[in-house]
Formats: sequence, structure tokens, C-alpha cells
Amino acid sequence: MRSLPARRQRLSLESRVSPVLLATALALCSFQSHLGGSLAASAVGPWTSECLALQAEPVGAAKTFVTWLPSEAAPDGGIAVRVIYPDRPRYPEGTAAVVEVPGADDPGSVDLPARAVPEDPFVAQGLVHLLFAFPGGGRPPLQSGGVYDHRGLDSLKAVRDVVRSLRGELREVNGCTIADLLPYRVTQVGLVGSSNGGNTSIVALGLFGDEMDVDWYVGWENPAGVQFTTVDLGSREKPNPAYIPGSCRPTPEGARCDVDYTHLRWDGEAVSRGWGPQRGGERGALYHDLNGNGRYDEPDYVLGAYTGTFAGQEKRVYSTAAIEAAAGRGLLDPWPEGVATVEEAREFWRIRDMSRYYDDVMTKLPQLRAIVIGSRDDHVQETPDYPHIVLQYRGWQEAGMEWVRLNPDAAYVGALAGRALPVADNDANMLVDYNNILGLVEPEIVGDPLLQLAAVLELSDRTYRDDWRANLDKPLNM
Repeated sequence: MRSLPARRQRLSLESRVSPVLLATALALCSFQSHLGGSLAASAVGPWTSECLALQAEPVGAAKTFVTWLPSEAAPDGGIAVRVIYPDRPRYPEGTAAVVEVPGADDPGSVDLPARAVPEDPFVAQGLVHLLFAFPGGGRPPLQSGGVYDHRGLDSLKAVRDVVRSLRGELREVNGCTIADLLPYRVTQVGLVGSSNGGNTSIVALGLFGDEMDVDWYVGWENPAGVQFTTVDLGSREKPNPAYIPGSCRPTPEGARCDVDYTHLRWDGEAVSRGWGPQRGGERGALYHDLNGNGRYDEPDYVLGAYTGTFAGQEKRVYSTAAIEAAAGRGLLDPWPEGVATVEEAREFWRIRDMSRYYDDVMTKLPQLRAIVIGSRDDHVQETPDYPHIVLQYRGWQEAGMEWVRLNPDAAYVGALAGRALPVADNDANMLVDYNNILGLVEPEIVGDPLLQLAAVLELSDRTYRDDWRANLDKPLNM
């Protein structure tokens, strides 16, 4: 790892023109001189003398700082992290730290919003909130080192290293752990996987869980399987009639769903009309020719793909099921240079599909608890049977998780909303299947951020109180 600059001059938050100038607000000492010291740093504040060089700035009623974590995933600069924390912790002994793992194929950011926003909801409840940029992510100068690998192995290692620093096992560039830089103890660590951030979170735990002391996980509308990630089954109010509802099931290769590929076609010249992973505006479409006219047009359903890099070349990566079907039907002959092969797709998705890793996670972290959030109108998926929710919930149960819940307790949702609401209030560990899922997902009467916050607070409070009853009459700590 090359040496980081000995100092980056510090400006006050008030003097910045835009959030990215906050990087110059930090005085960073070279970390090499500390590498020989003990890594068993305490999580107890207040700030120690060796950490005084990096000081927090006020942001609303909270405080924040940005620093970098040395990491093999980002050897030329480290992982950029932003910590936002309250003056007072949620509990007398300390508080939980919430690590937010972003969705889609977002490389992450530690920028503050350019405009004034309401107080950070996690911090307002006495929790520490940590944001980070994956290797190669962020905007200069608040940028991580390395190269973005589209949620590959380096991205997974970054998640690992963020958790290790919160637990006092990895020092940032000043020679301090994140815990050293807080005025109270970090007593819990939880991950919030937003959409595709769930795949990244759970694969990281599956591979590195024995190095990640994580207490709980909140998964918000995760595409828990490759065919969900690439929206093969339906997307944003446009279902794919080729999908066979009720067919999704766990397999040794992850979640797999049956699709009628009779009308699957490839048009290398067509311009996609889809959104997000369907790559709207890009040339080349793998699609279901639903009207049977032999060309890609409005009634048809186009399949999505993520971006991967293979031998230095970026290619679109379709789901394993779709690309196998296309290859088996001879649709890609000659094979387009910009489309990953069947073998490339299999290798790509091997470390980007959470549905393969439930058993591995529970072997490494048998104490882990989880809340799976699923709403009536998913932000991406359009399927009548919510297989991405059902299979994740059941996957945790079948892997031996002692406490898992579908959607947060209504007591927490009501407390945050300021009134009782007719929301889902499912017992933990209850049976969830395709027959009853429609009655268990959240109705569209509260916002997704409130649901995420309710789930985080419930898990944090339950962990603090060691209270794992199936349902609650009132919040444990509100």
C-alpha cells in the first residue's frame, strides 16, 4: 500500500461551497507509524489523545467526520467512510452502529446532501450511521482508492473492513478505530441492505462472517436471487407473462424460477425501452417476443443485465437462466462481444447472489437476527407471488436463524408515525409461503424510510434488551 498524505488541511463545514469540499476538513496523519502497535483498541470514548487530529464537524444537531480505512481492496487510498453520530447514545452503555449498504450497482458515496435536509433519522434516534464508498466509488476528493468492480470481491472486502473498524479490529489512517473516534461505545453493529445492497451485504457475511461481528440485518425489498436482480420476471408495473408464478425455489445454485423461453429473441440493433438493469436507450435487446411479430417493440418484455469486467472489457451480464436459454436456442450466433458468455455469467453471479449464502452466514454468525421488508408495491419487482421476499424469509429459517421477521412490529411503525396504523404485524418465525404472502406484505400507507427505521430500531432494542418475543405490545425503548 502506498503512503497516504501526511495531512489534508481542514476547513470548517460552514466554509464549504459543496459537500465534496469536506475532504479538506480533515487532518489525517500517516498510519504507517501505528501499524506496529496493538490492534485491540477499545470502543470506549471519549476521544483519545492520539485521535485528536481528526475532529468532527457539526451537521444539524449531530456531528460527522470522514476518514479512510486502509484495505487490501483499495491499496492506493483506502475506503472512504462517513460517520454521523448523535451527542447522546440510545442506551446508557452506548449505541448501535448502522452500516448502510446501497442498492443497484451504485459505487457508493460519502457526500452530504447539497441542500439542507431533515435530521438523519437513525441519528435522531440515538444511533450511529455509517456511509461508505466502495473501491473506486465516491466523488473526488471524498473518494475511495481502488477500482470499482461492480459488487465483486473488492466491494465485499470493503463491507468487511468497515465492520472490522467499528468493532475495533482495523484502524483508520490516523491509527484510530472508528470506535475510538466516538464519545461512547459501539455496542452493536447492524447492516441495512437496501435493494441490491442486500446481495452485497449477505454475500460479504457468507464469505467473511467469521471476521464480521454483526448482530442483525435489515433487508429492504432485496432482489434475493439473480433473476430478481436482472428483473427477468417483471419490472415496475410491467409483469413478464412468461414467468410461471409459484415456481421459484431454492437450489444449490441459488434461487431459480421457471420461465417460458419459447419466445425469447435477441436483436443486436434494437434499442431497449426498459429502465435500470433493462438498459433503456442502449443498443441490443434480449427479450420475450410477446406479440410474436419477430421484432422488438413496445408490447415485448426486455430482460435486464448488470455490468461486469472481463479481461479488461466491460460486458453486460444477463441472468444465468436467461443466457443459458439464449445459448441453448442458438440466439447469440455469432456471440456479441459486449455480452458475457454463459461461463462468465456463472462466475460473475457466484459472488453477487445472496440466495446461495444463507447457510454460510448462519454457520459463521449463528446469533444473527433479521427483518425482511416487503411491500405490496415493490420498488422494482412486479410479480404476483413476491418470490424474492418469500424465498429470502424461508432461506433464513431453513438455514437455522433463531429469530426472523417479515416486516417490523406495528408498535414501532405506529410510534414513529405518531398514531396506530393498519400495517402488517406478523409474528416472528411464522410460516410464510406463496399462499399467504399477499396478506403479510406492507400496505402502501407508510413510506419506505419509516419502515426501514422501524426495523432498525426494533432489532437494536431487542438486541439491547435480549427480548425475542414473537410480537410486542409497545416499543421497548421509545
